[in-house]
Amino acid sequence: MSKETKVCCICGKEFEGLGNDPQPVKEEGECCDACNWDKIIPARVREYNKKERYELQQEIDETIADNMGF
Repeated sequence: MSKETKVCCICGKEFEGLGNDPQPVKEEGECCDACNWDKIIPARVREYNKKERYELQQEIDETIADNMGF
């Protein structure tokens, strides 16, 4: 039984296996494990950190506004 090969939507190389969701780097397709580790996971971490910083800044702004009587 031969394994199905797919083409990574990011690097264009062939790979075997299930593939990975390429978001947020690409909207569609599947990517190889190497691109998942090298590109997708770091991009997701950056997005998460950006969201966390935004939410923290919102809390700080609300606290400042409350303390100043706004």
